[in-house]
Amino acid sequence: MGQEEVYHQHFRRIYRYFYYKDVKPPVEVEDLVQDVFCRYFAKYDCTKQSTDEIRKILYGIAQNIYREWIRKILSEKTTELNDDIDYSNDDVDYDEGYAERLNKFRQDIQEAVKQLNPTLRTVITMRYLEGCTRKEVAEKLKIKEKHVHVYQRRGLKALEKIINIENLP
Repeated sequence: MGQEEVYHQHFRRIYRYFYYKDVKPPVEVEDLVQDVFCRYFAKYDCTKQSTDEIRKILYGIAQNIYREWIRKILSEKTTELNDDIDYSNDDVDYDEGYAERLNKFRQDIQEAVKQLNPTLRTVITMRYLEGCTRKEVAEKLKIKEKHVHVYQRRGLKALEKIINIENLP
């Protein structure tokens, strides 16, 4: 079976695959279908495969392309900031002792962090004070990323117990 035959025989199926995955607009569907066939023809020799094998490979490629497309869409999502909002008239009324309570709370947090065991203290400090990612913390401490996640959660729970979260300023 030649490339044209493969294309004409499977085009509608692959098109429907993307169409029913709710890919919009239709031009985008056509682009994705084209990518499927381009990848297939670049990697596989259609003369040596049965129709069922070709269909399975095409659907596998289509699934991968759909996942890539979703990831691309999600990574491109942006949030527009509304510059028209006037923040000068906030309805929040801070009483006279607010700044004092806030400073005391910051001191309490610093003292609570000092009470944590060294590993939890290091992870909390690196993640929240230094702004490191989990991956960066894992690399610096020579541990796995999932361990960083566990230490981070344990550290935050320990801080909640040490500091009475109910009495936030």
